[in-house]
Amino acid sequence: MRSNVLTAAWIAALLAGAIETVAAQEAAPAAPQSAVVTDGQRQVRCDKLPEEKRRKTEECKTDEERREDAQQKRRDEAAEKEKPKHSSFWRRVHVDGLSLPTASGVGAYGLVGTHVAVANVGRVYFYGPPGVMLLLEDAGDTRRLAPAISWGFDIYLSDFRFPGTDRTAQLYVNLTKCWIAGYQGGVDMFGLSVSWKK
Repeated sequence: MRSNVLTAAWIAALLAGAIETVAAQEAAPAAPQSAVVTDGQRQVRCDKLPEEKRRKTEECKTDEERREDAQQKRRDEAAEKEKPKHSSFWRRVHVDGLSLPTASGVGAYGLVGTHVAVANVGRVYFYGPPGVMLLLEDAGDTRRLAPAISWGFDIYLSDFRFPGTDRTAQLYVNLTKCWIAGYQGGVDMFGLSVSWKK
């Protein structure tokens, strides 16, 4: 019984110490509010500056604000890196690989195709003119190749080095609608496509 009481007292003391430590960290100022910066001709404390001006002054930023700024800088650098320096028409031509239907019970699979992406919003690229795709259609006990017209959009995934070359390519996931004879309303499909980066 006595050992249980000692254990409980020991745990309570540890918890109280942990709570005090957390409270002290939360109470400590995150930014050097008493720091003095030059505002034009005069010296001003950080906590006396207007919020917009304080946020732009490096000495007055909190640690969290510095982390946010660093993260935003990394995002901006990544977006700048993804932008092509010089573009060509071939960068807009996408070669489609294996495509699968989004619904079960559809016996059609995309083998190979191509389309042209004419516009993009961020990482999403939209088809311009309809693309073409060669489908493998499961017609009962036989299979046949059928041409199809496709239209949809791509989502950029990543850059990669194309095997056997020194050129960089871009990988996309496609969401397309394919129209072939025999399917009323077309077939919704998803797959992968590749284009040259430049």
